[in-house]
Amino acid sequence: MKFFVTLGAALHILVMTPLCATAAFLAAFVDRKGVIWWPVSRFWGATVLAVVSRDISVRGLEHIKAENGAILMANHTSHLDPPLLIAMSKIPIRFLTKKILFYFPFFGWSLWMTGHIPINRSDRTSAFSSLDQAAELIASGRAVAIFPEGTRSDADILNPFKKGGFVIAVKGNIPIIPVGIAGTQQLMPKGWCWMSRGPIRVVLGEPIDTSEYTLDNKEELMAIVRERIIEHRQEAQELLENS
Repeated sequence: MKFFVTLGAALHILVMTPLCATAAFLAAFVDRKGVIWWPVSRFWGATVLAVVSRDISVRGLEHIKAENGAILMANHTSHLDPPLLIAMSKIPIRFLTKKILFYFPFFGWSLWMTGHIPINRSDRTSAFSSLDQAAELIASGRAVAIFPEGTRSDADILNPFKKGGFVIAVKGNIPIIPVGIAGTQQLMPKGWCWMSRGPIRVVLGEPIDTSEYTLDNKEELMAIVRERIIEHRQEAQELLENS
Protein backbone atom coordinates (compact mmCIF):
# COMPACT_ATOMS: atom_id res chain seq x y z
CA MET A 1 0.00 0.00 0.00
CA LYS A 2 2.76 2.44 0.92
CA PHE A 3 4.42 1.77 -2.43
CA PHE A 4 1.32 2.78 -4.42
CA VAL A 5 0.67 5.85 -2.23
CA THR A 6 4.29 6.96 -2.68
CA LEU A 7 4.19 6.31 -6.42
CA GLY A 8 0.95 8.26 -6.78
CA ALA A 9 2.30 11.20 -4.79
CA ALA A 10 5.53 11.21 -6.81
CA LEU A 11 3.63 11.26 -10.09
CA HIS A 12 1.37 14.07 -8.85
CA ILE A 13 4.34 16.15 -7.73
CA LEU A 14 6.36 15.55 -10.90
CA VAL A 15 3.43 16.39 -13.18
CA MET A 16 1.45 18.99 -11.26
CA THR A 17 4.32 21.04 -9.81
CA PRO A 18 5.74 22.29 -13.15
CA LEU A 19 2.24 22.72 -14.63
CA CYS A 20 0.87 24.70 -11.69
CA ALA A 21 4.09 26.67 -11.23
CA THR A 22 4.02 27.71 -14.88
CA ALA A 23 0.32 28.65 -14.67
CA ALA A 24 0.90 30.70 -11.51
CA PHE A 25 3.93 32.38 -13.09
CA LEU A 26 1.97 33.43 -16.18
CA ALA A 27 -1.08 34.49 -14.16
CA ALA A 28 1.04 36.70 -11.90
CA PHE A 29 1.87 38.98 -14.85
CA VAL A 30 -1.71 40.28 -14.74
CA ASP A 31 -2.69 39.26 -11.22
CA ARG A 32 -0.43 40.23 -8.31
CA LYS A 33 -3.22 40.03 -5.71
CA GLY A 34 -3.86 36.32 -6.12
CA VAL A 35 -7.28 36.26 -7.76
CA ILE A 36 -5.96 33.71 -10.29
CA TRP A 37 -2.61 32.39 -9.10
CA TRP A 38 -3.72 31.61 -5.54
CA PRO A 39 -6.48 29.17 -6.63
CA VAL A 40 -3.84 27.58 -8.88
CA SER A 41 -1.50 27.27 -5.89
CA ARG A 42 -4.27 25.83 -3.73
CA PHE A 43 -5.10 23.32 -6.45
CA TRP A 44 -1.46 22.20 -6.45
CA GLY A 45 -1.46 21.81 -2.67
CA ALA A 46 -4.76 19.95 -2.72
CA THR A 47 -3.61 17.48 -5.40
CA VAL A 48 -0.47 16.66 -3.41
CA LEU A 49 -2.48 16.08 -0.24
CA ALA A 50 -5.28 14.14 -1.96
CA VAL A 51 -2.94 11.20 -2.53
CA VAL A 52 -2.20 10.80 1.18
CA SER A 53 -5.34 12.09 2.90
CA ARG A 54 -9.02 12.60 2.23
CA ASP A 55 -9.65 13.50 5.87
CA ILE A 56 -8.26 16.97 6.60
CA SER A 57 -9.78 19.23 9.26
CA VAL A 58 -8.75 22.81 10.02
CA ARG A 59 -9.86 24.98 12.94
CA GLY A 60 -9.30 28.72 13.34
CA LEU A 61 -9.02 29.85 9.70
CA GLU A 62 -11.01 32.95 10.64
CA HIS A 63 -7.84 34.31 12.26
CA ILE A 64 -6.30 34.86 8.81
CA LYS A 65 -7.82 38.10 7.50
CA ALA A 66 -7.31 39.40 3.97
CA GLU A 67 -6.76 43.01 4.96
CA ASN A 68 -4.22 42.36 7.72
CA GLY A 69 -0.56 41.43 7.57
CA ALA A 70 0.30 38.42 9.70
CA ILE A 71 2.93 35.76 10.22
CA LEU A 72 1.78 32.16 10.57
CA MET A 73 4.23 30.12 12.65
CA ALA A 74 3.76 26.35 12.67
CA ASN A 75 5.51 23.22 13.85
CA HIS A 76 7.24 21.40 11.00
CA THR A 77 7.62 17.63 10.79
CA SER A 78 7.01 16.82 7.12
CA HIS A 79 7.41 18.02 3.54
CA LEU A 80 3.60 17.90 3.45
CA ASP A 81 3.31 20.92 5.76
CA PRO A 82 3.83 23.67 3.10
CA PRO A 83 1.24 22.29 0.62
CA LEU A 84 -1.10 21.79 3.59
CA LEU A 85 -0.90 25.46 4.60
CA ILE A 86 -1.37 26.50 0.97
CA ALA A 87 -4.37 24.26 0.37
CA MET A 88 -6.21 25.24 3.55
CA SER A 89 -6.27 29.04 3.15
CA LYS A 90 -8.58 31.02 0.88
CA ILE A 91 -6.32 34.02 1.44
CA PRO A 92 -2.91 34.05 -0.32
CA ILE A 93 -0.09 32.92 1.93
CA ARG A 94 3.50 33.61 1.03
CA PHE A 95 6.54 31.84 2.44
CA LEU A 96 9.88 33.03 3.73
CA THR A 97 12.07 30.91 1.47
CA LYS A 98 15.72 30.18 0.79
CA LYS A 99 16.90 32.51 -1.98
CA ILE A 100 18.47 29.70 -4.00
CA LEU A 101 15.01 28.21 -4.68
CA PHE A 102 14.06 31.33 -6.64
CA TYR A 103 16.57 30.43 -9.37
CA PHE A 104 14.87 27.15 -10.32
CA PRO A 105 13.13 27.40 -13.73
CA PHE A 106 9.38 28.03 -13.55
CA PHE A 107 9.05 26.99 -9.89
CA GLY A 108 11.48 29.64 -8.70
CA TRP A 109 10.21 32.19 -11.17
CA SER A 110 6.68 31.67 -9.93
CA LEU A 111 7.93 32.30 -6.37
CA TRP A 112 9.28 35.68 -7.48
CA MET A 113 6.16 36.66 -9.41
CA THR A 114 3.68 35.68 -6.70
CA GLY A 115 5.41 37.59 -3.92
CA HIS A 116 7.16 34.96 -1.82
CA ILE A 117 10.04 36.44 0.15
CA PRO A 118 13.66 35.32 -0.43
CA ILE A 119 16.11 35.10 2.46
CA ASN A 120 19.86 34.77 1.89
CA ARG A 121 21.07 33.01 5.02
CA SER A 122 24.63 32.56 3.76
CA ASP A 123 25.38 36.29 3.87
CA ARG A 124 24.80 38.03 7.22
CA THR A 125 24.52 41.55 5.78
CA SER A 126 22.16 40.42 3.02
CA ALA A 127 20.12 38.43 5.55
CA PHE A 128 19.51 41.48 7.75
CA SER A 129 18.52 43.53 4.69
CA SER A 130 16.12 40.75 3.67
CA LEU A 131 14.51 40.81 7.11
CA ASP A 132 13.90 44.56 6.86
CA GLN A 133 12.32 44.19 3.43
CA ALA A 134 10.20 41.27 4.65
CA ALA A 135 8.92 43.31 7.61
CA GLU A 136 7.79 46.10 5.27
CA LEU A 137 6.08 43.72 2.85
CA ILE A 138 4.22 41.77 5.53
CA ALA A 139 3.20 44.90 7.43
CA SER A 140 1.64 46.20 4.20
CA GLY A 141 -0.92 43.39 4.32
CA ARG A 142 0.60 40.05 3.37
CA ALA A 143 0.13 36.80 5.23
CA VAL A 144 3.41 34.90 5.40
CA ALA A 145 4.10 31.40 6.74
CA ILE A 146 7.30 30.63 8.64
CA PHE A 147 8.48 27.43 10.25
CA PRO A 148 10.41 28.89 13.19
CA GLU A 149 12.35 25.66 13.75
CA GLY A 150 14.04 26.31 10.41
CA THR A 151 13.92 22.65 9.41
CA ARG A 152 11.78 19.56 9.96
CA SER A 153 11.85 17.93 13.36
CA ASP A 154 11.74 14.16 13.81
CA ALA A 155 10.51 14.05 17.40
CA ASP A 156 7.63 15.27 19.54
CA ILE A 157 9.82 18.05 20.93
CA LEU A 158 10.13 21.20 18.83
CA ASN A 159 13.61 22.15 17.65
CA PRO A 160 15.07 25.44 18.94
CA PHE A 161 13.53 28.41 17.15
CA LYS A 162 15.41 30.61 14.69
CA LYS A 163 15.23 34.33 15.48
CA GLY A 164 14.63 35.69 11.96
CA GLY A 165 10.84 35.46 11.93
CA PHE A 166 10.60 37.14 15.31
CA VAL A 167 12.88 39.97 14.20
CA ILE A 168 10.52 40.54 11.28
CA ALA A 169 7.46 40.48 13.55
CA VAL A 170 8.95 42.96 16.02
CA LYS A 171 10.27 45.35 13.37
CA GLY A 172 6.94 45.48 11.58
CA ASN A 173 4.65 45.18 14.63
CA ILE A 174 3.18 42.16 12.86
CA PRO A 175 0.87 39.76 14.73
CA ILE A 176 1.89 36.11 14.89
CA ILE A 177 -0.69 33.37 14.37
CA PRO A 178 0.45 30.15 16.10
CA VAL A 179 -0.39 26.96 14.19
CA GLY A 180 -0.38 23.35 15.38
CA ILE A 181 -0.21 20.53 12.82
CA ALA A 182 -0.77 16.83 13.55
CA GLY A 183 -0.79 13.87 11.19
CA THR A 184 1.66 14.86 8.47
CA GLN A 185 4.62 13.30 10.27
CA GLN A 186 2.93 9.90 10.19
CA LEU A 187 2.16 10.22 6.48
CA MET A 188 5.57 11.47 5.35
CA PRO A 189 8.12 11.54 8.18
CA LYS A 190 11.54 13.09 7.99
CA GLY A 191 14.19 10.79 6.53
CA TRP A 192 11.70 8.19 5.29
CA CYS A 193 11.06 7.45 1.62
CA TRP A 194 7.61 5.84 1.94
CA MET A 195 4.30 7.65 2.31
CA SER A 196 1.13 6.47 4.01
CA ARG A 197 -2.53 7.48 4.05
CA GLY A 198 -4.33 8.94 7.05
CA PRO A 199 -6.06 11.97 8.61
CA ILE A 200 -4.55 15.42 9.20
CA ARG A 201 -5.62 18.01 11.77
CA VAL A 202 -4.65 21.70 11.95
CA VAL A 203 -5.44 24.26 14.65
CA LEU A 204 -4.79 27.99 14.26
CA GLY A 205 -4.74 30.06 17.44
CA GLU A 206 -5.62 33.69 18.06
CA PRO A 207 -3.06 36.22 16.79
CA ILE A 208 -0.36 37.23 19.26
CA ASP A 209 0.18 40.99 19.47
CA THR A 210 3.87 41.90 19.03
CA SER A 211 3.63 45.67 19.50
CA GLU A 212 4.94 45.52 23.08
CA TYR A 213 8.10 43.62 22.14
CA THR A 214 11.45 44.91 20.90
CA LEU A 215 14.61 43.33 19.58
CA ASP A 216 15.93 43.37 23.13
CA ASN A 217 13.14 41.21 24.58
CA LYS A 218 12.14 39.16 21.54
CA GLU A 219 13.16 36.00 23.44
CA GLU A 220 10.07 36.52 25.62
CA LEU A 221 7.95 36.60 22.47
CA MET A 222 9.67 33.46 21.19
CA ALA A 223 8.82 31.64 24.42
CA ILE A 224 5.16 32.63 24.22
CA VAL A 225 4.85 31.58 20.57
CA ARG A 226 6.58 28.28 21.30
CA GLU A 227 4.15 27.60 24.14
CA ARG A 228 1.13 28.38 21.93
CA ILE A 229 2.36 26.20 19.05
CA ILE A 230 2.88 23.29 21.44
CA GLU A 231 -0.59 23.88 22.88
CA HIS A 232 -2.28 23.93 19.45
CA ARG A 233 -0.26 20.98 18.22
CA GLN A 234 -1.49 18.99 21.21
CA GLU A 235 -5.05 20.09 20.47
CA ALA A 236 -4.63 18.98 16.85
CA GLN A 237 -3.20 15.65 18.06
CA GLU A 238 -6.21 15.08 20.33
CA LEU A 239 -8.57 15.80 17.43
CA LEU A 240 -6.58 13.30 15.38
CA GLU A 241 -6.80 10.60 18.04
CA ASN A 242 -10.54 11.15 18.54
CA SER A 243 -11.40 11.07 14.84
